Amino acid sequence: MRSFPAPTPASALRDEIVRARSWVLTPPWLRLALSRARAGQSRVVLHPLGFLCIPVLRTAWGGVCVHLWAEWYEAESPTTSPVHCHRWDLHSTIVAGWLCNHVLRVTPSASATHRLFEIHSSAGEDRIDMTPTLVSCSRVATTTYSRGQSYELPAGEFHLTEIREANAATIVLATRRPGQLDLSVGPIDGRSHRVRRQLCTPAQGARAAGEVARLLGCDPAASTRSARQHG
Repeated sequence: MRSFPAPTPASALRDEIVRARSWVLTPPWLRLALSRARAGQSRVVLHPLGFLCIPVLRTAWGGVCVHLWAEWYEAESPTTSPVHCHRWDLHSTIVAGWLCNHVLRVTPSASATHRLFEIHSSAGEDRIDMTPTLVSCSRVATTTYSRGQSYELPAGEFHLTEIREANAATIVLATRRPGQLDLSVGPIDGRSHRVRRQLCTPAQGARAAGEVARLLGCDPAASTRSARQHG
């Protein structure tokens, strides 16, 4: 994963990501990250929420990654539920496909249907801790996005993502929000547990990065040459 100096502002990266609607307009740092992944030089993860996560860069305040949903891998399912919120402010730009972002209201309730869980991630493992908080969920809004569109998701806002096509990809910019937690909604009788993040094989990671590059209109031969030059 590339590391950018701390002064690199999130707003500048966000502007570059929004313009990434073709390979020619894709910023060099993103093209290089995809080329490295295609060469087997990145740790691509099969995320518990069902997508492949390609790391792109990390900064002092957050980072960028690419999320890919495709038919050729066996998607993971969360051990709690797909409803969750982040400790990050997220900006997502759709590279390909259609997706729905469902925003939910999660509130303590005397007639609760779910339990709240805290998620603490480190060293490739998620520690999922049950809390005493029992909640109910209700859908507040649903918005559909397609290629070239972007949306913001503030830290602490519960949501779930639904993919409307077999293949979809997003470029995600995450900015840390101090004091926020990663939370998930799960069954009332759920218990604390740990989940190991599953790494893709180099071949799977290369395929994922190649798929994203293709969706951006990449010339595969040029991409391979770039990876060799920077290897």
